[in-house]
Amino acid sequence: MRDQLKQLLLSRAISEARNMGYSFSSQTESDLRELISDAVDSMSYSQYLSPVDNLRALNNTDILIRRVAENARSRQIGDRLDQKSLADVRGTICPLWPFC
Repeated sequence: MRDQLKQLLLSRAISEARNMGYSFSSQTESDLRELISDAVDSMSYSQYLSPVDNLRALNNTDILIRRVAENARSRQIGDRLDQKSLADVRGTICPLWPFC
């Protein structure tokens, strides 16, 4: 049941990255999939069913990806978002709900 929201957030992340001219390495996409899965699994049942909370999760996914892209841009790594960019941002995103 939560798989639909997980897929929606992943699709949103891929789309946001693409809009900024980036793609994900396969390992980074796998790490992102895990981060999203953990985030959705941490949501309460009422949060999962709430359109407001779902929209908040979508918007925060955009923020997460923008920060990963900013990290990659500052390191001049090209057009693929790497594990280091995601890991660096992961350690600094709190309190970005539902990712921490």
